[in-house]
Amino acid sequence: MLNNPGVLAFNAPTYTLTENGTTITQVTVTRTGGSDTEVSGTITLNNGTATAEDYNNTPIKVTFAHGDSAPKIITIPIKEDSQFEAVETLNLSLTNPTNGVTIGTQNTAIVKIIDNDNFVFNNTDIQPTKLEKLTLPIPTALKQYEILSSELDKAKVKLDTTEQQLRLANDDYSFAKETFEGSLSKRKSLTDILQNLANKKTALTSSFTQSKTQNEQKQKDIQKNIDDAYTRLKAETNAGLKDGIQKEINGYLIQIERQQNLLSIATTKYNQELAVVIFQIDDSNQELQGLESNIIPKQVEDLEKKNQALVDVKTAWEGNKQAVTVADKALGDLLTDYAFLKTQDYSSKFLQDTVDSLKQKIGALQANLTALKDGNGSNSQIAALEKAILEKQKIVGEVQEYQKTVLAGELEFKQELETRKGTSADHEASVKVALGNNNIEGYVSLNSQLANQLKGLTTVWVDNLEDNHNLTIKVWNGSQATSQGFDSLTSYIDENLATPYGDYYLNEIQLDEAL
Repeated sequence: MLNNPGVLAFNAPTYTLTENGTTITQVTVTRTGGSDTEVSGTITLNNGTATAEDYNNTPIKVTFAHGDSAPKIITIPIKEDSQFEAVETLNLSLTNPTNGVTIGTQNTAIVKIIDNDNFVFNNTDIQPTKLEKLTLPIPTALKQYEILSSELDKAKVKLDTTEQQLRLANDDYSFAKETFEGSLSKRKSLTDILQNLANKKTALTSSFTQSKTQNEQKQKDIQKNIDDAYTRLKAETNAGLKDGIQKEINGYLIQIERQQNLLSIATTKYNQELAVVIFQIDDSNQELQGLESNIIPKQVEDLEKKNQALVDVKTAWEGNKQAVTVADKALGDLLTDYAFLKTQDYSSKFLQDTVDSLKQKIGALQANLTALKDGNGSNSQIAALEKAILEKQKIVGEVQEYQKTVLAGELEFKQELETRKGTSADHEASVKVALGNNNIEGYVSLNSQLANQLKGLTTVWVDNLEDNHNLTIKVWNGSQATSQGFDSLTSYIDENLATPYGDYYLNEIQLDEAL
């Protein structure tokens, strides 16, 4: 009576294989507790961290014939790609039992997929900002530049740091991967050796058994001849014939002894060769067991950690790479916004020229005032001209005050340029030491260097400082013009120089030549 079809279950909660399908721990379904009738179950495959791009999710039917309780090894259909990835997982479920078989408690399992691809590091697309030939506004734009340049340099330092870490993590992962693959290769080699040894053992036993059977048959045939000869010897009465039969028997005895000796030698040789093969099998089995139970599981664990570490550093590197791109764009946008300063002159020399021109105009107004006072000028005309002169003198005073700020800004700019030139080598050496040490002490040293120097690591070279018209500065930020509601020095002076008095319009100064 067929009444015990048994129980189907996975033999472990977790399995591991490589992306190319090489098994590390085999996915196995067992049948226990009975083997009556043909039964089956269905394995469904579902996403863990792996997706449909990583495996074929077609359900797998597992069938056991009547009386069959041998474990079934299941091939998981992995799709191999050439992209470096983290360790991925997929979930297995054993369902749909047939013909009375039941599903055991171990009805789910996780398959870990170890990536078999190498990570390729390539950072050739990062291009540093070209700053060598840029002139900068002072003091406002320079301060903004310092901030944005510092952010760019910090991002570059982080990128350089993670590039070093990425290379180290990649080396660690590659070494662990090579070691692991070496163990898999060793396992395959041992498996092949064991199969060859098993074949050799079978062949030795078969050959010896056949040889022994033939030898024993020959001994039986000789023994039959001996028995026949003894029968004839007993029946023979002729002494001469008896002697001949006895010699015949003696010859048979020699033959049988020779066969026995041959069998003994063959047996000894067989036992010796078999002992060597058994020793080799035991030794290879012991080595294989050590690989499968100890070395490979530890290497898999180590490889997973190194893989995850590489993925984490790669993510950080990509983030820092993006941060460099963002900071680089912000700095480029700033320089684009201030591009007009390359074609306009707000230097202290221009301000001095403006003061000199204003003084000339004031001198002309004063001459006109004297003429009015000496002539027939009305009191209202004289008062208006005196007011105009006072307003222009006030403008001269304001421009001269602002000129002090501009001169200070120019001096600061030159000093900062010299600082950059003088410390660029120290910056570079400091960064190399910090990155080389790859420890907190190195970065403390690096931060100390940065704190004492202009923010950032990029050296700024300004080629066109030889004459005053090539040094461009932002002059009107925080000036009197702003407080009076004017949006630029141009509009402020233009408005104030255009104060009317009869035929006297002080708008002769062509600011567009200078501004």
